[in-house]
Amino acid sequence: MERVEAIIHTMEGNNTKAEALSEFGTVLARAQEWERANAIWNEAEVTIHTIRERYNRIQALEKLGVALTEAQQWERAEAIIRTIELSAFKAQALRRLGVALIEAEQWERAEAIIRAIDQSYVRAEILQKLTEALIATNKYEQLLHVIQRSWRQADTRVYAIELLSLPAALIPLKPEIGMAFCETFSWVDGFLKG
Repeated sequence: MERVEAIIHTMEGNNTKAEALSEFGTVLARAQEWERANAIWNEAEVTIHTIRERYNRIQALEKLGVALTEAQQWERAEAIIRTIELSAFKAQALRRLGVALIEAEQWERAEAIIRAIDQSYVRAEILQKLTEALIATNKYEQLLHVIQRSWRQADTRVYAIELLSLPAALIPLKPEIGMAFCETFSWVDGFLKG
């Protein structure tokens, strides 16, 4: 491992070096060498902030966010991802983090990350994954609250329509709620039309 680290330190080009450091930190984390992994990720972050080219800096931040996500360093990954300047890159990085949190059954944290995604179609896609995971683990009441919060926060008609599929999985469990969902959507539709 020391040889790999030495090779990384001889690399020219801060973007290449930052990417290599991010990936090496993940390797160290997999080997349970957390102290070294954290030191390497710290170095990657410092290196990233020296990258002048905005696009390269954004890509390096995204890769560091992915590395931290893979190592289940949720808070640190989120902090890094939130510094990404372009919303499309930030949305995709938050998407990856949200999916990882769902897979780790970190429901509340996943929902908070999903809400931070500013692209509604990405947010709706990940909410659907959260819905499927909550159903698979029989967390119906929690799912109902997620759906309610999502609909309350729908700020456009298009986004409200994207959210329509969320409660569909609950209807087979209790068919009579299908009409209630339909009435609720009609109310939301009327409200958004003004």
